[in-house]
Amino acid sequence: MRAEVLLLSAVLLVTGCVSTRPSSRHPSVLNQGSGGAPLRRHHAERSLDTEAARSTRGQVAARAVLHGTEEADAFERLLMLAGLDPGDELPLRASALTPTQAARLLSVLLKKPVTLGNFPPRMGASLLLRQVLEGDRVSREELLRRMTRLERLAVLRPDGYLAWVINGRTQQRVGPVEWKDGAFVALGFELGRFYVNTGGVFRPTDEQLQPVFNGFVVEVYDDADILGRSLDGAGDAFFELAMSIGKFFTAPTDSLLALQHLPEGIAALVASSPEYLERFTFMTRGEQVRAVAKLLTTLYAGGGVAKGSTGALTTAMGGADAMLPVLSLTGEGALVIERVAIPVGRMAHALGTGVGGLYVLASAEPGGGSGLKVAPPERVVNDLKDFSGKRFQAGAETFLLDKKGLQHILERHHPRYWDGTTKEAQSFFGAKMSFEDVIRAIEAVLQQNRARMVGRGTRGMYQLRGTVDGVEYVLGLNQGRVGQFYPR
Repeated sequence: MRAEVLLLSAVLLVTGCVSTRPSSRHPSVLNQGSGGAPLRRHHAERSLDTEAARSTRGQVAARAVLHGTEEADAFERLLMLAGLDPGDELPLRASALTPTQAARLLSVLLKKPVTLGNFPPRMGASLLLRQVLEGDRVSREELLRRMTRLERLAVLRPDGYLAWVINGRTQQRVGPVEWKDGAFVALGFELGRFYVNTGGVFRPTDEQLQPVFNGFVVEVYDDADILGRSLDGAGDAFFELAMSIGKFFTAPTDSLLALQHLPEGIAALVASSPEYLERFTFMTRGEQVRAVAKLLTTLYAGGGVAKGSTGALTTAMGGADAMLPVLSLTGEGALVIERVAIPVGRMAHALGTGVGGLYVLASAEPGGGSGLKVAPPERVVNDLKDFSGKRFQAGAETFLLDKKGLQHILERHHPRYWDGTTKEAQSFFGAKMSFEDVIRAIEAVLQQNRARMVGRGTRGMYQLRGTVDGVEYVLGLNQGRVGQFYPR
């Protein structure tokens, strides 16, 4: 498997739910029937009444002091409005932008925090870069030509306001953003979708950024005079979505179920990353809401996560393997983008629709297709119906293995109870081990680490290691609760 890995420090980048490009080398990758040298240029940015624009003018001035006064072109200006810093490198204008360069530029751009001010330009810049990522190299002249399509486009921000893609300027208030019928919406406007000004009214666009005449129109009006200065774009955009999704997270124990109420791409991304999933399970309700809201916002800023699809990879890209950009989460919540050669027939989830599609690989069968099947969810529930928990004393501290923790361990690492959310590198208990054997192994590892547990106590999260019957195990504790246990 070939991979060139680009690590993004937060959660980033997905496909837009509407977009455009002149051609496509893989118009439909999923079978639905089955499961640069640096260049820093500068200019005097025209005044815009947003925090993002004021920040950009400062960046431009700093670049001019350091690297001369050559004026930035429209493409570079958009990248700066989207979040690039004065020290970030830009590709040479004289050279065509390659897919590899576009991916690297995206990795730099999308490390930056998403604010209300840079959310609209981030969507526009991500669209242009994803077009390059999916297709062939693109000249600067062609990039500038494509940018003209952005001039009349606006998007819904997470705070319920419409703002222009080309400069981030706030246009008008729509209403509160709510999760409804599988999308974040505000009075008919959908988060992650582009809208075009057609003679004084906003209309939704199709994948070619052409207006859709479906009866939905909203008049364009300017209420800038009554907008509070708190809406200048400096605030964290994810806070707005946190207010919308908090109702789904009634308690940490319901966290995985709550993800099913949100865009499929979020649940697929978290479920495909076992290490992060285990960490997510240990978060408090507030931490979970914040983490998911931040993930959602950064993904939408990269183009949207709605209306994705799951299926088997086809030969639409040509050849026996499809070379696709694949997303995954590290245990710390950082997003990894890999361009990977994937065998045709492998199940994957497409994050969004349209140009520059990114994918999350569906969990593979452990052992490279050994025939292990996903267990019915009631099996582990029935087998543990009489298990009330185990307590372990170490000095003055009491440690707990409760039913929820044991169920999580069994569903991730036991062949009899596997829920399908693991990956090829995940380890499994021996098929002949009963859940009572797993409990005894946990107790043995705790006993081997008694001295360390007395010293560390029940504060925070940490891991223990031990060997039972010749097998080395890793055990994770969080506030004195056992929630992680697997063979190395």
